[in-house]
Amino acid sequence: MSGTNVEAAKKESASSLKKASNSSVNKKESQEKAQTDAEAKPGSSSNVAPETQGEAAEAKPAAGPDTSGPPPLPEGWEEKTSRSTGKPYYVNTYTKESMWERPTEPAQPSSEQVQCSHLLVKHAGSRRPSSWREEKITRTKEEAIELLQSYRKQIQEGTETFEALASKFSDCSSAKRGGDLGPFGKGQMQRAFETAAFALEVGQLSDVVETDSGVHIIKRTA
Repeated sequence: MSGTNVEAAKKESASSLKKASNSSVNKKESQEKAQTDAEAKPGSSSNVAPETQGEAAEAKPAAGPDTSGPPPLPEGWEEKTSRSTGKPYYVNTYTKESMWERPTEPAQPSSEQVQCSHLLVKHAGSRRPSSWREEKITRTKEEAIELLQSYRKQIQEGTETFEALASKFSDCSSAKRGGDLGPFGKGQMQRAFETAAFALEVGQLSDVVETDSGVHIIKRTA
């Protein structure tokens, strides 16, 4: 082969190699561009974080009706139902006063208070005919009243003190305190007892007072 032909063959071979190389580079760039376009395509799953996909796939539960109900009543109130209207009303357990509107604040005891001592004599018809003195009380109500009247007479005549007699003969556990009940407001005692106690002046002694517990004499001390 002549020198001219050999030189021409070398140039042609080099040109072919360059074309092949360029073709390979172009093909690779096309593939990379296609992959980039696919990744950037809106809605493509490769463009959304897995945890985000999971959140989107989970259906949120529909909000149901509120079944928690009204809050509990404040302390010292009791809900009752009116027989005539069927509507609820609310009773102050201290004063027994009632109201239609649902309370939002704790009930308050009566601001008016007294302090009294009493001497209780139970009988067979008492609500609980037993005491610290007698396991089973069998006396009649009439006999209990006679006992109280004799105790009251001794106190008035000054032969015995109220506290001494209450400590010995009262069928109430307050006997260990000489009959002292401490201060109390309206609505805290049985109605007949409350009425008699609040009608007394300080230091005054009541007549015989009948309640479900038995019969009493009451002394107001404050």
